[in-house]
Amino acid sequence: MKKILCGLLLSGFAFSAHAVPIPFEFVGGSLSATGTFALGEYNPNSGYALLDEGQSQSFVFGSVEVLGFGHGELTLTVNFVNPTEVGVGVHGPYSVVATILFNGGEWSGGSTDFSYTYNGYSGTARLTFDPIQESCYLCWPKFDFVGTITNLGSSSLPSLPVPEPATLSLLGLGLIGTGAALRRRGSR
Repeated sequence: MKKILCGLLLSGFAFSAHAVPIPFEFVGGSLSATGTFALGEYNPNSGYALLDEGQSQSFVFGSVEVLGFGHGELTLTVNFVNPTEVGVGVHGPYSVVATILFNGGEWSGGSTDFSYTYNGYSGTARLTFDPIQESCYLCWPKFDFVGTITNLGSSSLPSLPVPEPATLSLLGLGLIGTGAALRRRGSR
């Protein structure tokens, strides 16, 4: 009997330590910038990643074609729909030069952490965008924003205790009755 109980306890601990894959799904997002910054076209992408604790996946969040020039602060916002509906923004300084002879751009990229909840689990993830530093002569400036989602870890949410005094009372009365019947049978 002790072996069975020990086995059940150990299997319970093993199950609770099992990593739960979390589906990170996003449907594009938005791009905004301060300063003089003209966009010819901006194409946001959607994506999906099923990540265990500690896993990462990279993706191309979107691409932008640039007209004009300027510098300031650029913000990319990813609209997540799974595991939780949240907009996550990453921002950093940028500079763009888009002329007839020379085109170039720089963006510092950056990262941000955000919380999620999914199917009874709560955790933290990180969204990181690679910096951009591109230049070319006599070409049309187009920049891809490459990002990475990392699942930093999740844990099960505490379950709330449900009081059931009536059920426990009936169980107790049944055990007392069974004990009394066995005792009466044994005294004969």
